[in-house]
Amino acid sequence: CSLQGDYHEAETYYLQALEIFESTLGISHPDCNDILIKLGNIFLAKKDLPKAKLNFLKVVENTKDLLDVHYLASINGLGLVYLEIGDYASAERCWLEILKYSQSHSGAIYHNLGLLYEQKGDFDRAKMSYIEALKDSTMHISSYIKSITSLGGCCVKLGLLDEAELYLIEAKDLCNSTLGALHEHHVIILNLLGDMYIQLGDYVQSEKFLLEALDICELIKKDNRTYGTTLLNLGVLYASMGEYLSSEKYYLHYM
Repeated sequence: CSLQGDYHEAETYYLQALEIFESTLGISHPDCNDILIKLGNIFLAKKDLPKAKLNFLKVVENTKDLLDVHYLASINGLGLVYLEIGDYASAERCWLEILKYSQSHSGAIYHNLGLLYEQKGDFDRAKMSYIEALKDSTMHISSYIKSITSLGGCCVKLGLLDEAELYLIEAKDLCNSTLGALHEHHVIILNLLGDMYIQLGDYVQSEKFLLEALDICELIKKDNRTYGTTLLNLGVLYASMGEYLSSEKYYLHYM
């Protein structure tokens, strides 16, 4: 259920299972910790951060082994909670603690650190974190695509546009061949490319990618934020080209 975004139904079943397991196996049993982490992730997705934090802390209290998979997952979950509330120091401590004890799934942890440093405006450290993330050979292809996309976007913010182009084109090709051209992450990549080409002054290429992003948004109708970003970027593009009527049209749609 949770994979489909039906969080309420998933939460109900997990709470029922947790009650049964706690009474029969004990609160410290790995199955209970597994459910607590799943619940924490659901609350995190719902932006119910106090409940997410509470569930992750319960797992920390239940597990004593610093290498326990549930302990590490709960510390990662706490890091994501702290990132959401802007407590960057606590989030960083969580993820550095994981890397201190385990390099398993280090790509995801370095990616999270990259997000943290980007939010702090430290784009150089963010770039290095994304590069470290890409070294994890166990990363799922979708995670690899997200990290190389973030790396490309970070390079755009640093003004390293030639380098950004290489990363974003690779991300685009991988996304098309694995996730599909209509995947919502493809829209994110297209917008980054469109923004980058505006900065390079290549308005033809920018228009090509942004209009493709707009077509996909209108087809999938999933992420209003991504659709809004596309409209905004088109407004910026046409203003840069001096086509103010077209620019105004997209700005008005964006509003």
